[in-house]
Amino acid sequence: MNNPYDPNQQYNGYQNQQTQQDFNPYQNNPAPQYNPQFNPQGGFNNNMPPKKDNSAKTLWIVFGIVAFILILIAVLVVVLVNRGKSSNVNSNVTSNYEYTVSETEENAETPTVPEITTAAPATVTMPQVTQPSNSINVLNDGVPSNRYLTATELKSVNIFLSNFAEVEFPNYSYNYNYNDMINFAILHNYINGNSSCKVNGSQVSISGDTVKKNISRFFGTSIPLSSTDIASYMGDGYFYTDTGLLQNKIRHSSSGYGKIYTFVVIDSISLYFDGAYGVQFKIYKTNTPISDAFYGYYPSQAQNVSGATVIGSGSATIRSTNNGRIDDSMKMNIVDYSVSY
Repeated sequence: MNNPYDPNQQYNGYQNQQTQQDFNPYQNNPAPQYNPQFNPQGGFNNNMPPKKDNSAKTLWIVFGIVAFILILIAVLVVVLVNRGKSSNVNSNVTSNYEYTVSETEENAETPTVPEITTAAPATVTMPQVTQPSNSINVLNDGVPSNRYLTATELKSVNIFLSNFAEVEFPNYSYNYNYNDMINFAILHNYINGNSSCKVNGSQVSISGDTVKKNISRFFGTSIPLSSTDIASYMGDGYFYTDTGLLQNKIRHSSSGYGKIYTFVVIDSISLYFDGAYGVQFKIYKTNTPISDAFYGYYPSQAQNVSGATVIGSGSATIRSTNNGRIDDSMKMNIVDYSVSY
């Protein structure tokens, strides 16, 4: 019998059951084989599967990093070398140029620089428009031109504006004043002695159709007829009494059938871009009734008329209704009219 306490005997606690070699506590549940045994030379042999050797992969990674660094160093060296060559070329070119210039300057004679004479700037002479005596230059929007009013054009404009001055027509613009326009037509026919006026002593009458035609001719418009401050409208014509009212209305001329003492002479005329004409003028009064010749006067001639006095000045815009022409047809409209006495 084995004695477990006998040092001279090898104890085998499993002798009665099973040998050490036969005992397997994991017989029913196998487990990974792990049987460490001490090896005096190498320690324990744990019988684990050998580890995978990764030394080759590591070597390739190191080799790649080294190669990248070497390529980068090579690129930097090439860049620096090329930059140095460029600097040397520029330095050599500069040195050679300086040397050549210096050598040439030493051997060359001082050149004679011709004196440069600055010519005086050319004077541009603008063509001058010489205005004949007793003439009116037709300005283009205020700028002198080579065109002058003919004697016929001058007389036509003077007569047209005199029609307004002789009845002392008030300032007029685009805002139509029916009262002033009707009064103008009545007085124009009365003072000029037109046959359309019927005069019986101090009683004066004129047809409504005549008034309409005069308004259309001078103002280029049509308006409804009605009574005014000097005349009464009776359905088919106007009636008024000349009891001195006209002398007060026309204070710069003598009232009376066919008697005119006032005329206009223009000082300048300008053709506007839209085809209208701007006119500056003076109003003259005489002591005796005027004749037709007065309407053909230039400013210098009107100033020398015996007994003629400037009583006012003004400006007006007129428009030709004869394809833009100003002639003895007297086809013109007043656009605006402004006077001061």
